[in-house]
Amino acid sequence: MIKQYPYWWDLNARPEPTDQVDLPGEIDVIVVGAGLTGLSAARTLSRQGVGVLVIDSGEPGIGASTRNGGMVGGGHIISANGLTERYGTDLAKRLLKEAHLDSIAFVRALIAEESIDCDFQNTGRFRGLWRSRELAPAAKELEQLKKLVDIEAHMISRQEQYNEVATDLYQGGVVYPRHGAINPARFTRGLLQSARRSGAIIQGNTSYVASTYGD
Repeated sequence: MIKQYPYWWDLNARPEPTDQVDLPGEIDVIVVGAGLTGLSAARTLSRQGVGVLVIDSGEPGIGASTRNGGMVGGGHIISANGLTERYGTDLAKRLLKEAHLDSIAFVRALIAEESIDCDFQNTGRFRGLWRSRELAPAAKELEQLKKLVDIEAHMISRQEQYNEVATDLYQGGVVYPRHGAINPARFTRGLLQSARRSGAIIQGNTSYVASTYGD
C-alpha cells in the first residue's frame, strides 16, 4: 500500500491534535495557521510579552511544514543586480544577507537554544543545472552575489558533480557547503513546544471567525 503521508512521520514525528482549551475572551494577536511561519511568529511575539493565540483548522503543522524536504539553506529569486537596481546597494545587501546567511544562522541557533531533536545534519547542498547554457549565467549570478554577501558557494563542472551526487543527469551546478537537512516534522514539533513555553496558546482543529474577536 502506498503511504499517503511522508515516511518521516513514522519516525515519531506525526503531527498530533492539540488539547482543546477555553479560548481567551481577549488577546493581543491572533495567528491563523500553526505551520512554521505562524509558530515562529508566535514564539517571537510571546517572548516580547505579547499575548498570542495560534489557531489552525487541522493539527498544527499538518500541511507543508511537516511534509517538505527538510532542506536548511537560503536563496533568492530576483537576481542580485535586479535587487540592486530596484532597491539600491545597501538594501540589496541586507535582503541577500537575510536570505542567505541570517536564515541559516536563525535555524541553527533555534535548534541549539531550544534543544530541538530534529536530526540536523550539515549535509551541504548541490543545485544541479539541466543545460550547459545555464552554467555561464549561474556563474555570473554567483559572482555578483559574492560581491554583496559573504556567502560560501562555488560552481562545479559536470565531471566534478560526481563528488556531490551519483548522477550525470545535470551539466554541473552550484555547491553550498553550509546548507543542511532536518526532519521537518520534528523541527515543527520542537518549534511548537518552544512557542508554548514562551507563552503562546496554540490550538488545532479550530476555525477562525473574525466576529469572535471583533474588528
